[in-house]
Amino acid sequence: MTLRTLSWLKEGLISALFPPSCAACGALDSEPFCAICAQQNEWAPRFSLPEVEQVWAAFRYEGPVREAIHALKYGARPELGLRLGRAMARRLPFVGEVIVPVPIAGHALGARGYNQARELARGLCGCVRPRALMRRNRHQEQVGLDREARRRNIAGAFAAGPAAASVRGLDVLLVDDVITTGATIEACTRVLKEAGAKGVRAAALAYTVSGF
Repeated sequence: MTLRTLSWLKEGLISALFPPSCAACGALDSEPFCAICAQQNEWAPRFSLPEVEQVWAAFRYEGPVREAIHALKYGARPELGLRLGRAMARRLPFVGEVIVPVPIAGHALGARGYNQARELARGLCGCVRPRALMRRNRHQEQVGLDREARRRNIAGAFAAGPAAASVRGLDVLLVDDVITTGATIEACTRVLKEAGAKGVRAAALAYTVSGF
């Protein structure tokens, strides 16, 4: 049995267990948001980060999008990442030769069982390199920290992973679920460039306007 066949079987099983429904309110036959929730979603305005060539987010982090991300991260719903990633792909203004999801700390991965950024990256239908970056566990969570505190906290949190050589000489698309101050994206970008990436662009499902 080939890997492609296994992938098809996995997707079929996921579809059977979790039929298409709104990622925010759960209304059936909605992909990824029902009409009511979709009307409440606000597109994210353009913004930039000093370390990154281009940065983009699909939505503001509020309303139904916030509910969907919460379900993805804390509701044991990894299949939402694939669906939301596909929604991102339909609007993504740029691509990368390889896709690198922002890694999460080992204790978070152990508790959750998956990395939400990796699930989103799968929906972008590209060459995903989840092991190009790794995250050290000695840093506290970013939630609740202001911009400067986040930058101090994230210093040294990321390092080149076992597959870092796979980004050498290539344009990288860095993917995360939410961009708040941009500290995480900038830190990951520095590591990828040190590993030899030709350029780094970043994309997220949502961003927090108050973080900038």
